[in-house]
Order: sequence, then C-alpha cells, then structure tokens
Amino acid sequence: MYLRQIVFILLMLCAFLTQAGAVKVIATPEYPFTFINEQGQIDGFAVALAQQIQKRIPGQDVPVDSYPWARLIKVLSEEPDVVGLAVARTPEREENFYWITPVARSIHGLYALKQNHVLLEDMSQVKNIGPIGVLRGDFRETILRQAGATELVLYNNWQQVVEALLKGRVNAIFTSSSGIHYLCPPTRFECKAVENIYIYKVVTTYIAMSKNGTDISTVEQWREAAAQFKHDRQFVLMSKRWVEQYRRDKNMQLYLDNGAINIWPDPHQPISKNTNSP
Repeated sequence: MYLRQIVFILLMLCAFLTQAGAVKVIATPEYPFTFINEQGQIDGFAVALAQQIQKRIPGQDVPVDSYPWARLIKVLSEEPDVVGLAVARTPEREENFYWITPVARSIHGLYALKQNHVLLEDMSQVKNIGPIGVLRGDFRETILRQAGATELVLYNNWQQVVEALLKGRVNAIFTSSSGIHYLCPPTRFECKAVENIYIYKVVTTYIAMSKNGTDISTVEQWREAAAQFKHDRQFVLMSKRWVEQYRRDKNMQLYLDNGAINIWPDPHQPISKNTNSP
C-alpha cells in the first residue's frame, strides 16, 4: 500500500511538472493563415503548424484562442508563456519577442483607388496624401507614424480598413497583397478600382513567443519541435494541402519556399490564365 502511494504521488508530480510549462496559444482571425472556419473554430495554415509543433512537446497540446489584434499584441508583450500566431517580424519588434519559426512572407504596401490619383514615390510622402486607414496596433501603424503620417484612421479589423477605402473615408490603406486579394477580390466590382501605389517591403510573419517571464527552455522546446516538424515530410504534405486549398478557394498565387509560404506567384510555375491578380 505504501509503495502504491509513493508511485501515485510520483505520477502526479510528473504530470504537474509536465503541465507547468504549458503555454497559452493565441491568434487573431485574419485570412489566410488564421481564420474562423464554417464550424466556428479558428483554423488556417499557421494554426495547423502550431498544432503540429504542440504535438511534439509534452504538455503543450492546448487549444488556440481567438483574440482581437490589439489585445493579442498586449498579451504577447506583457504575459509569460504566450505563443502568438502569424506575427510580423519587424525591426521594431525584434527584441520584444522570441521568434520560433516563420509562417509566411507577403508583400506589404499602400493601396488607393485609381480615381483618387494618389502618387507616392517614397514613405516620406505619406503625410501629404490625407487620411490613411490601418489596423489598430499593427506594425504598419508604427511605420506610418515614423514616416510622418498624422492623418491616421485606426480600425479594429482589416475588413473595416478595406471598406473605408471603398467608401471614400480614407485616401489610402496600408496592407498586404494577400489581404487585398482576400478582402477585396478582383471579382468584386468596386475592387477593380483598387491599385497598389507603393511597395514597402516583403514582411515575414512568425510564430512568436512572449519574452516577459518566459523560461528560455520553453522557447528552445518550441524551436526544436518546429525544426523537427519542418524537416519531416509531413510538413511538406500539410503545406501543399493548404496551398492547394488557398488556390482553389480564393484563387491566390502562393507557394512553399524554404519552410514558409510565399504569397506571390511561383516564379518556377506558369501563372494560370484564369488568375485574377490584385
């Protein structure tokens, strides 16, 4: 009886230690890599990638919670043991988080309606084009402020940002090519008038982990598990399934490259004649 009690206590202790390092995994629903599916669950390539990493770490198989973007960044910045999905890695954020593994690369820039005749040769001119729509708390808000923009209109989600442009509430918006393609597809009449007026740069989104109070051993566990999965054929198969789904459902041009998805046409593949470019 005494031996059984000792074994039971040891098992409970092991279970506690295993769960003690469990993290909180959060994401903002923003197509294409994190979104709410028809079943009302958070889904997408970044979610699937995180779940596969979690399976390779004892005690880390926790659900992904949906957070508004401003709250996600706040929690990721302030709380320990938090994993954020699809967070853009920028110079301003470089030292704020631990960067686990890349998710995707996309082209970011400013978009306007053709009829507005907005011209932009460099970022220093953003202060001259009037109100600009951007997501509240997003890294692009910081970039615009640093460039001297003063007429910023902040929104809580990207759908609001795009609609503001279409309805003439702002003269331009700062977003990504993937966001424009999804939220304002060329098949929608009003969206045919949207054009890119300035390419900022290619930005890579990552699975990121909070720095404040997070033990480095937890970070290394996630990095090692991510590296192991990405060297497994299962990662390639999973990525290809998602790429095909995005192409089929949204006619997106994207491809897997060096462990992440590039959101632009594959230079090694011919572009379909039926493809509508944003």
